[in-house]
Amino acid sequence: VMDNVTPATFRVFRRLRANRLHMQLERQSIGTDSSAAAQAKERVMASHRRQMALLKATYAFPRANEAHAEVLAEVDGAARDWELVRAFSRVESLRLLEVLYEAVFLTFNSPQVLRHLVHVLVRFGDYHEARLAFVTYRELVERQLERVKKALGSGSKIDSGLESVNNILRTVVVGARLFLVHLDSAHDCLSVVHFANDLIDDVETRDPDHRIIPPVPETIRAQVALWKGAAHGRLAQRSREPSNRADHHCAALQLLRQAAELNSQLYEAHYFLALELALGTRDIAAATAAAKQAAALDATRLDAWHLLVLLSTARKDYAKALQICEVAMRQSVWWPAYNESQPDANKSEESVALSHALHDKDAKAPMGSVDAGMDFFGLAMTQMAIEGRHHGFDASLDAQPRLFAL
Repeated sequence: VMDNVTPATFRVFRRLRANRLHMQLERQSIGTDSSAAAQAKERVMASHRRQMALLKATYAFPRANEAHAEVLAEVDGAARDWELVRAFSRVESLRLLEVLYEAVFLTFNSPQVLRHLVHVLVRFGDYHEARLAFVTYRELVERQLERVKKALGSGSKIDSGLESVNNILRTVVVGARLFLVHLDSAHDCLSVVHFANDLIDDVETRDPDHRIIPPVPETIRAQVALWKGAAHGRLAQRSREPSNRADHHCAALQLLRQAAELNSQLYEAHYFLALELALGTRDIAAATAAAKQAAALDATRLDAWHLLVLLSTARKDYAKALQICEVAMRQSVWWPAYNESQPDANKSEESVALSHALHDKDAKAPMGSVDAGMDFFGLAMTQMAIEGRHHGFDASLDAQPRLFAL
């Protein structure tokens, strides 16, 4: 009799609810306190691993039209909590990927799961898998958008289980950046942003008063314009036909300026505008101004600083270029490691004091991301080349041991 009243999964369901309640309370206790988030990081990740194990014990692969909402809620919660506790290292991202891939086996063609997979795979640095996930995501949301268009045409409500337009556009922006920056495919990037523009125009036409679908934020419109302009800029640099090069260059300048106007705080808009002004029009003064705006928005990102260094060398101002290198490299989390490898006899008093203070504070301080490290290494290589040009090759040879140590 008791077996009929309490099925085998009853206790598992109770544990699922209890674990979910525990995670909600943990989330509320963290709030916006960064120190509390750091302390709770391991507990939060362990709770989600426990929740996924319970879900696997409860659910099997879904039947047709079966969504497994409990699994989808866990996926959203895991992605949100990883952001909350800032678990962004490769090891921590890998643990989130494990949760997401297990969710794939408990759902069927879920754009919601694939959306999170795209974001985390890009952060993790597995760009090939991110591309595969994004292509699948785009195919799925294109099918869902047909249902959205029918709902807009009839004036009926949109199914709450469908991906929202703004979530689709945010993921498309991530895909555009993936294709251009990491996979070096300007044509694929343009294909993605054209899809985004068509979607925005279609929504505006079918629901101009935004009674059913919320308006697209200016920040998303700015990023769509940004990556379309950056893709045109890349094509302008590689085009061998003067007419095509001019067309791509004009389109790039117009779109990048539009992106900067829509969102003046968008770092990449100012950086790619500076790059296009430098390479497309050779306007050093305008490129320098745009690069300075980018560096002011985010001093820890070195590509704008690197461009400023190269623009200074274009004016033959090697002393200023070296000064910019020194200032820029100090902004990076990789500077302590690079500075540590230099003998104290070759350092300034300020550098020696800073080096000792950082070492005493935390001898095992974590390094930055690999991408940030590569940017730092590239800037250090440029600095070494300028040293050789400005002070002679012996000076550049002195810097090589630090590069090898890095």
